[in-house]
Amino acid sequence: MANQVFRKDVLDKLSSPEQINDYVHVTNPRVWVTLGAIVLLIVGSLIWASLTYVSSSLTGTATVRAGTMIVVLDEGQEESLEVGMAVTVGDAKATVTSTGTNDKGQSIAMAYTDLSDGKYDARISYKKTQLIKLLFN
Repeated sequence: MANQVFRKDVLDKLSSPEQINDYVHVTNPRVWVTLGAIVLLIVGSLIWASLTYVSSSLTGTATVRAGTMIVVLDEGQEESLEVGMAVTVGDAKATVTSTGTNDKGQSIAMAYTDLSDGKYDARISYKKTQLIKLLFN
């Protein structure tokens, strides 16, 4: 009696090979479709995240006079400003040629442009980060 692995009542229930299928659970195809959809969603998300970039930028108000653009940055953004960054005003792009502060203590950036004189909303891009690096760092 000590060397029996299975209980007697279980062995009696499974006395014929035809009955063994009653106790073996076969996975439902709906489960495989659901699992496949989840795997496909995860793989698709990882591919999308590896191909997508997030741009970090500074914002401010640009004043253009005689082809010279002066961008006054919004407060709290001056630590990232450097010469050589790209300035975007609408569809026009320029490069920051110098940085400094105005008489009010605000950070400014200067760039040369072909825009007509006036005031514009400006964006200075300083960093592009791949989305997947944000997820795994």
